[in-house]
Amino acid sequence: MRLFVIVGCKKKLLFVGAAFLMFFIIAFPLLLHFNFLWGWVKSLFMHSGTYGAGDSNIIDLVSLRTNIKELFGYEKRFFYVYFTLFGTLLGFLIYFRKKAEKRTVLLALGVIFTIALQILMVGKHYAHRYFIPVLMLSPLMVFIVAEMVKKFYPKRITAILINVAIVGLLIWSVQFNRVWLPIKTEAMGTDIENRLPTWHFAQTLEKNSYKIITSQNYGCPFIEYTLFYSQVWANQKKREEYQPILNKLYPNSFSYFTWSDEMKYWGEKFSADS
Repeated sequence: MRLFVIVGCKKKLLFVGAAFLMFFIIAFPLLLHFNFLWGWVKSLFMHSGTYGAGDSNIIDLVSLRTNIKELFGYEKRFFYVYFTLFGTLLGFLIYFRKKAEKRTVLLALGVIFTIALQILMVGKHYAHRYFIPVLMLSPLMVFIVAEMVKKFYPKRITAILINVAIVGLLIWSVQFNRVWLPIKTEAMGTDIENRLPTWHFAQTLEKNSYKIITSQNYGCPFIEYTLFYSQVWANQKKREEYQPILNKLYPNSFSYFTWSDEMKYWGEKFSADS
């Protein structure tokens, strides 16, 4: 993670304009299907379920509370730093009042509100991986806390103690990862191992046999599964172009999407009577 500070209104406006332009360049394929994009984003906001599904109540408070509680259980260390930033800022504003450094206060508020918004978004459409980008704000939070603490007692001993605390925090993080990384690696290995019997069975099937593939987790030992998920992101015109080719290569293949409760296919529509 890199932090850079832009000085001057003119340079800030130039940066915002460049970022705005780059967004449209990167998202150009989506802009060609703006109605679809707008409908999907609106569904994400208006429905409480994952990927725009669920009830039309925007937020399910019971689910939100459960999701945030689980997220806190996974990322306690991050939330400890977050609460420390919030408490330090509150003390900073009370102690210095009108003399509080404006830039530091605005930066702290910006980080606090950004993380709060991300917590709400992840709590609404929960998956732990959606919270990973905001974890990169941890070093910035530590930096802001350190800067505010120095203002309370601007002596050399304060800087020394802060540096010692940061080193201690790094050691704590290394120790945490040293314990958990092998566990996570083992879990991933177990997940792959559990799929091997299905993969071996898939090799015994005849090429033209009927296959209805269902998986509620990303990943499945069928090449058809990968292709079904890949073509979802293809342009509608291209998808129609690919379907006859895929049907010829992998006939009688179907995939049931648990997220949207629908059957996907690239040949004839599935019928239990056929």
